[in-house]
Amino acid sequence: MSGWKNFKLERPLVFVSINPTGFDPTTDRIVFLEMLKIYPDGSREVKWELFNPGIPITPSATDVHGFADEEVFDKLGFDQYARTIRAFF
Repeated sequence: MSGWKNFKLERPLVFVSINPTGFDPTTDRIVFLEMLKIYPDGSREVKWELFNPGIPITPSATDVHGFADEEVFDKLGFDQYARTIRAFF
């Protein structure tokens, strides 16, 4: 990462990590989202959220990311958080 410090940003850069309910991008949904925004001055901002996907989380996905249905049943759906995500970008 030594070269990263020499990289000059002209505007913020956002990295996104998601954990889905399974491995099929056409049917599975986001359970966990984390975003890292790096500003041109080098400061950073992190936001994350756990979502109720509205469908069961597959056991194989739970094995990968550790989130199970019991942990998300009382969370908001992704669609209820989308404007906050858009504002972060």
